[in-house]
Amino acid sequence: GGDEIRKTTIQIEGTALLLKGAERKTYEELHCARHPNSVKYRNDPKQQYFKMTPHWIRYHDSSANLTEEWEINL
Repeated sequence: GGDEIRKTTIQIEGTALLLKGAERKTYEELHCARHPNSVKYRNDPKQQYFKMTPHWIRYHDSSANLTEEWEINL
């Protein structure tokens, strides 16, 4: 994703796990507490929750005269 106003981007590669059962319910509750407008989607069968485990991250900032970029391999 990126921000054209701030001229920053972040890239992430990793593994995504579809949450099910009790773990899904736990994260759904956390999500709805933080984003109350999403409560209306609770019973929507199309609503899914994923947990991402990143393996690689790159950050790029070209907003200043000197470009900043860094990568992390996890």
